[in-house]
Amino acid sequence: MKKAVIRLNDNKIEISNSDRVLFITGAGISVASGLPTYRGEGGLYTNQKGKIEHLFIISLQHG
Repeated sequence: MKKAVIRLNDNKIEISNSDRVLFITGAGISVASGLPTYRGEGGLYTNQKGKIEHLFIISLQHG
């Protein structure tokens, strides 16, 4: 973890002078950073399963 922080600090000037920054991550990045997963405990799907399905159906009908 310490090496990643050092690399980010070394590139901080380049990032702050950029117009755009793109981060590409994979599945599970939220778990390592402490964010809730989509389907895990406290995740969006787990907490609002019925509401999400309902919104998805509406978007298909009106999309």
